[in-house]
Amino acid sequence: MKVGVKRRLAFVLSIWASSLAAQESFETEFRRGLVALAGNNLAAARRDLEDAALQQPANGLVWAALAQTYRRAGEADLANKAAARADASADANPAVEHALALYYAEAGDFSRAAGAERRFAASRAADHQAATRAAELSLRAGDATQAMQWAKTALQHDDTAALHYILSQAYAAANQTLDGLRELRNAVERDPGNETYVAELGEKELRRGDFTAALATLGNGRRHFPNSAQIALSYGVAAYGERRFSDAIDAFLTVIRIDPSVEQPYVFLSRLLDQAGERLPQITAAYAAWERTAPANCLPACLHAKALSAAGANPAAIEADLRRSIALNSGYWESHFELGVLLAKSGRWEEAAAELARGIELNPKHAAAHFQLARVYEKLGKTDLAKAERAKHQQLTAAETDLERALPGARNQPIP
Repeated sequence: MKVGVKRRLAFVLSIWASSLAAQESFETEFRRGLVALAGNNLAAARRDLEDAALQQPANGLVWAALAQTYRRAGEADLANKAAARADASADANPAVEHALALYYAEAGDFSRAAGAERRFAASRAADHQAATRAAELSLRAGDATQAMQWAKTALQHDDTAALHYILSQAYAAANQTLDGLRELRNAVERDPGNETYVAELGEKELRRGDFTAALATLGNGRRHFPNSAQIALSYGVAAYGERRFSDAIDAFLTVIRIDPSVEQPYVFLSRLLDQAGERLPQITAAYAAWERTAPANCLPACLHAKALSAAGANPAAIEADLRRSIALNSGYWESHFELGVLLAKSGRWEEAAAELARGIELNPKHAAAHFQLARVYEKLGKTDLAKAERAKHQQLTAAETDLERALPGARNQPIP
């Protein structure tokens, strides 16, 4: 071999060796930077990734990783610039779209994250879970149409409970209620051990007024999750709607046993005091315990007074509790209503009228208050005012929905 040829070959080999060394150096720095980023060692991640970027300034994956590093370090301007550099190379490398989706999702920009992940999912480089991630991010971005499309695409490959749940959320966001319920049922059928799915299905059935379906769903849920306060509470409301008062009371007492800080079971129990029977002492004791643990809350004092009244306790003790409730919060309508009813029972008509009128001022849609005030006005000889209150009572009663008739007090107490 001639000397000139040998020299040219040696030069090419040296260039190739230098290129390999440079590539190895880049991969080493890049890999080390990613490991540091995963461990949230931001100083090391920044150093190694910046070194890698100097070696391959057109590599979008490096810039996407740097964008995450800068963002976590609180350097928003550098993070945005790095993301822009990554975005400029995304067309040549779909994996950069996925890396950007991670960056934007971590930054809370779900619209951009969803768009990037959808582009990655539509590429040949997409992994098995890309369509699922595209659906999840689209849902978080508030794009129900894209979420439905990608969830359906993912379901063609994976018929999982999680995907049916995502699709149910997308339908719900698009106000396609029945489709959402169907997919939520599919999720529960595939994973009956998922408390979130069961609780949400029962709640949605409950809100539709389908108490029979809710009882079936939540009854199974209670067997799987005996310590779930949410499922027990919703079951109690469904039993209440079906007029299975004994079951409802037991469920509400169960909620109080699990988590005595939850207010709703106490409120619903207050609607069932006339059905409490032998459980009334237990309910009254629960109110008393709640009043002791929440001395600054007007509600325990008010509801304890109602339970004492149902038990035929001393009117003076009941009145004291109600006045304490009003002192804690003079803007709570029910304390005024209950005090007005109590005062009327003892013939203190003027005081009763004042308390009932105040309760109506705070909650004008409470039909029973208008009825009680009409009776008091009749006792006071104020017939015109009594007539007006009776008319208002009839108007409100006629306007009650089926759900409100099934759940007395639903207008004043949100269903969980």
